[in-house]
Amino acid sequence: MNKKLLGAIEEAIKGLNMVAEAIKAEGADVDETSAPAKKTPAGRKASEKKAPVKSSPARKTADEDEDDSAGEYTYEELMDMPYNDMKKYAKSVGVTAMGSREKIVNDILKTYGVEAPDEEDEDEDEAPKKKAPASKKAPAGKKTPASKNSAPVEEEDEEDEEEDEVTAQVNEAVKDMEDSEIAELLKQAGLPSKGKRTALIARVIKGVKDEVIDLDGEEDEDEDEESIYDSLNDYENNEEIPEERAAAIKKFEAATNKKVKAKTLKMAMIKKALTAYYGDEADLSEAGDEELVEAYIDMKCRFIDDEGDNYDGTDDAYYVNGMLACHGYICEESEDGSSLVCPVCGAEYENEAE
Repeated sequence: MNKKLLGAIEEAIKGLNMVAEAIKAEGADVDETSAPAKKTPAGRKASEKKAPVKSSPARKTADEDEDDSAGEYTYEELMDMPYNDMKKYAKSVGVTAMGSREKIVNDILKTYGVEAPDEEDEDEDEAPKKKAPASKKAPAGKKTPASKNSAPVEEEDEEDEEEDEVTAQVNEAVKDMEDSEIAELLKQAGLPSKGKRTALIARVIKGVKDEVIDLDGEEDEDEDEESIYDSLNDYENNEEIPEERAAAIKKFEAATNKKVKAKTLKMAMIKKALTAYYGDEADLSEAGDEELVEAYIDMKCRFIDDEGDNYDGTDDAYYVNGMLACHGYICEESEDGSSLVCPVCGAEYENEAE
């Protein structure tokens, strides 16, 4: 009985061994047909590998390398650039840094050979207009052309044709003119008169479109900007000057003449101030001392408002003889007449006369 039981156990063990051998053989076949596993390099864990991080390029300022390729700044970058940096950069590329921010930016883009963005695109991102100083009357005297407010969209093609005609008219008119003659034409219209011939002609075209320059030689009695500034501080003859402003002008005039006589205000200081204010338009080479002092007083008095307060060195708008002014210049109407624009910084104010 025991022998039979032992024999059965031995047979069972043999069967189990055979099964184990078969399983081992089958596992070896699988290993031989499998692809070899990749090894992690010594000294580094598989999870330690990091993706490269890209850094955003730093934006350049106007003080950095001025020899960078043209087109370095986009329209948006120039419009966002601090005003003084933008003016400095404009001068570095040969552009007269006078007028509104948008005008200077457009002149810079022209040196790149790049057209300024369409006005429709600019309107989408237009900043809200500032309100004119409270408790004072809005400037009067200029009327908004009805055609600009009521022009239908269907007439855009006709306007483009009209612009082409203006460009052709100007090119024909100046083709035989010297650069100095074109500059004189701009100077008479109160526009910047420095720069290359192409820039001068571009200003003439804009001046004709804005009805500041009349190539036919007819005088525009309604809008004579030079006569506005010529009599702006003439308290003896200009009846539009309020008493408070006239008194402040007289006081400043007397104090300035006293400083000049005592030589505490020197001609070099006066020339520096006039050059800083008028920029490249300041031609002081042939001016005598008396003429320089007179021009200095006139320039400084442009910052005196109708209540006799002095706004020199501020960015605030104020009223001069009932007209809105900013940075010593009378604000100009926008094309659609809805706002008044500072010709220096480009700030817009609501046109309360509308």
